[in-house]
Amino acid sequence: MAWRSGGNSNDEMCANLHKNSIVTKASVLSALQIVDRGFFVPEHAQASAYADAPLRVGTLHLSAPHIYGAVLNTLEMGPGNSFLNIGSGTGYLSMVCAVLGGTTSLQHGVECNGETFAFSQSRVAAFQTEATTKGIKLAEVVLAQANIFDVADLEGIAAPPAFVYYDRIYVGAGCPPQLKDVLLKRLALGGILVAPVGDDLIKVRQLFGPPL
Repeated sequence: MAWRSGGNSNDEMCANLHKNSIVTKASVLSALQIVDRGFFVPEHAQASAYADAPLRVGTLHLSAPHIYGAVLNTLEMGPGNSFLNIGSGTGYLSMVCAVLGGTTSLQHGVECNGETFAFSQSRVAAFQTEATTKGIKLAEVVLAQANIFDVADLEGIAAPPAFVYYDRIYVGAGCPPQLKDVLLKRLALGGILVAPVGDDLIKVRQLFGPPL
């Protein structure tokens, strides 16, 4: 049923994700309804914006809606959770997590491709402005253009405080195995790291505090 969860509109897509048990939490469903997927798709690709399939337009890439549903289930984002999105793409997932995290949440995204980064910056800024006019409560999303795996201590992220621990980290870009410990150093106690490996998602929960 996963690949049958698209629709002709954002609302229809969300309804099908819920009907097919891809999205089961009310908070995740609400966030997906608030953040219109089509807002993060180029104008000339709008016909495919809500199909349950990956979307590639030049360097821009969005995973299929059911993949984002699985990621959000695995991340367990909640109010106040800080979030680092590595390979933040068009900014769509970051914005959904900004709604889930709420106004007190720290939200950082890192994207290495210049064209994708420019598109995401414009779309994120426009959505945040629109959300403000509609009274939607969400975190500010701060994006940085960088290859996170070229910055061993992650200091390239939008000039954060001296050291930031994140409650949730998602690696949308492939993570070299040797850099797993680098990411774990940024994961707060009880925090969750999610990354795709082949056709599966791996989930690591920080139980003993970040490695020093």
